[in-house]
Amino acid sequence: MRGVHFWGLWLACLTFLQAQVDIKYDPWDWVTYRFSQDITSISDGPEHIYFASSGGILRYQTFGRYWDYPITTSQGLSDFTVTAVYYDFHTNILWASTSRGLDYSMDGGGRWNQVSRDELGLRDRELIIRIGSTAEELYCVTPSQIIKADHLSGFLIMPYAEPPPKEHITWGSALMIGTAAVRDFVDGFSAMGGWNLELGWLNGPSLNEEAPITTVHTDRFGDMWVGTRGGPVFHGDRQLMIMEPKPVGLAQTNATVLEFWENNLWVAGVSAPGTPSGITLFDTDRGTSEFFRRSVEFNFGLDVVTAIEKVEKQWWFGTPEGLQIYDPQKDTWTVLSKVKTLIDEPVSRLETDGDYVYAGTRMGVVRVSVEKGVLDPWTVTNDIGRWPLDALWWDGSNLWISSRQHLWRWLADADFLYQYGSFGEELTGIQRGETTLMSPVTAIVSSERMVYFADEFGLLLFNKIEGKWDRYSAESKLVGFHTLDMDVATIDDSTTVVWLATTKGAVMVNLRTGFVRQFGTRDGLPSKQISAVRVEGDQVWFGTFEGLCRFKWLRYLQ
Repeated sequence: MRGVHFWGLWLACLTFLQAQVDIKYDPWDWVTYRFSQDITSISDGPEHIYFASSGGILRYQTFGRYWDYPITTSQGLSDFTVTAVYYDFHTNILWASTSRGLDYSMDGGGRWNQVSRDELGLRDRELIIRIGSTAEELYCVTPSQIIKADHLSGFLIMPYAEPPPKEHITWGSALMIGTAAVRDFVDGFSAMGGWNLELGWLNGPSLNEEAPITTVHTDRFGDMWVGTRGGPVFHGDRQLMIMEPKPVGLAQTNATVLEFWENNLWVAGVSAPGTPSGITLFDTDRGTSEFFRRSVEFNFGLDVVTAIEKVEKQWWFGTPEGLQIYDPQKDTWTVLSKVKTLIDEPVSRLETDGDYVYAGTRMGVVRVSVEKGVLDPWTVTNDIGRWPLDALWWDGSNLWISSRQHLWRWLADADFLYQYGSFGEELTGIQRGETTLMSPVTAIVSSERMVYFADEFGLLLFNKIEGKWDRYSAESKLVGFHTLDMDVATIDDSTTVVWLATTKGAVMVNLRTGFVRQFGTRDGLPSKQISAVRVEGDQVWFGTFEGLCRFKWLRYLQ
């Protein structure tokens, strides 16, 4: 059962584009995590080492020795994929290049401004791949030219410029081509954590795990930082001649399925063909991850996931091919082969009452015996019929099943199935003129006393104690949303907040005050389509196709 209970700015030239997200937020109220194991450039600043990646700019705290919040579009960066990064100690400005142009931040990455491609004179598909500076100018390297720019504003001074003398310029690192160039930096080093260094490649401790070195940077203290493709960042100690792995980011960017496990968050989804795939166990306190990837950390089952449910001490995963189980005590993955051919794939919903696991598919709902791991005969399967399931929820004593414009309530103790029709005559408590079941219920969640149902007309509320229904539309502010997931937080005895994950962004609803707030990409979300939502204290986590996003929400509640 889900639910939470707890008590003078410098101005750039006016022709430049403002890339900053909504200014009323603190810079790190919104944070987005993505697949980041693809480092293209490295630079060091006063307190952080900066890494350009497909997951934005990664920041490693030099003195605290931990991964700080990544910099992405949530902070105002113009794109997720960064091709080059550079911190200019002459001006204390952080520079980053993306496919959209050149971005710069004067506060270490919290807020950003942008110089467009046109203003830099870049041709179609021409990308900046390295950035550096002298005491007077900024230099940007592309595959075909060197651009000289103003080191305070990024204003173009000269295209096709000559490079300054080496002793006058400092650079962020760039992509390295060929193993010979890599060997000049890493010869004599030994990799730790089960990794082996061979001819510019790093072979990992897990089966089929390998990571070519992409870029190397030496910071001002003499330490070496190594970026890879498909592997962790490595920190090289020149005194001990060892390279220590520093894992970062998610195993995959698609984060459309979320489920909490104490202080950890399962993050999974179905990645597009040709993109990195995996299951991530994300530590929400430390911002670190454990990866589970097919043919790397495990060999049986899939690393693309459509549903997750905790069943006693195990975790069950619904996939496009059926069901699989992870046993944390044994650290093993198994596929439920006995039900594989009997379940219509994919498994899109999972719920459990402890004795059975209920699996929702595109052709209805079935139940599986937890003890035997086999499909259990169940009359409800035939009563509901072979219709795609829209929502499935176990509230502690009832299983709620939604398909199209029908809603069923299965009373487990009585083994009785009750159907609510589309005309609402069975919804006791609904006032005359209020909308009943006129659109599919697409998300369900419950608290101790209430069950909440989301449809296109707002929320339906069912009081489990009184057995009465109510319609909550917040003066039609909730009409027209297609909700994909939902969670509820109880702040005190009188204040309950419902979070909706919708195709139009995230929606926060204060049921006591009627306050409704919609959040989108301008606020800090990485995508307008939110597939999953989980509330944890003063933080809410969103699963999207563009990554996992965290928002510190409580002080914005009204």
